[in-house]
Amino acid sequence: MNEWHWIGLNDLETEGRWVWVNNQTLDDTKVKFWHKIQFGKSEPDNWTGVDPSGEDCAVVKNDLDSLDSWLDVSCKRTYKFICEKKF
Repeated sequence: MNEWHWIGLNDLETEGRWVWVNNQTLDDTKVKFWHKIQFGKSEPDNWTGVDPSGEDCAVVKNDLDSLDSWLDVSCKRTYKFICEKKF
């Protein structure tokens, strides 16, 4: 995976309350891979430098410290996405 991908997670309704596309909260699933940085604020940081409304959607990016690092980004950006599949 050489690009950023949407992972179906957002905090659009309530800042800081992350919800999957199936309406399950991040707290319910206990799965968190937010990117941590040594200095400053780790993800999610709701940065408003590019989009004044903040960052309310999550992506996975593989060029950080680890392959499972999530970032919050503006939902207005265009990326490929990873979808959920039931077997």
